Amino acid sequence: STHGMMYYHLEGLSCKKLMLGHSTKHYVLCDSSKFLTSAILQGCPTESVDMLITDSKIPRENEDTLTEAGLNIVKV
Repeated sequence: STHGMMYYHLEGLSCKKLMLGHSTKHYVLCDSSKFLTSAILQGCPTESVDMLITDSKIPRENEDTLTEAGLNIVKV
């Protein structure tokens, strides 16, 4: 989503944020089913992600929205 990378569980989130804070490039790997769900915890904003790697079943609307937001998407 344009809200960023969202998470369901609080445990582990602080570790993920710490790793993001110590890295210069941010890559997100997620399958297309994640675009059909919602979560309440933000891991990082969309503009902090350098590349999203997903499968070819990403919903077109989500792909268009994220691409328009400037996110580089690689479908494998």
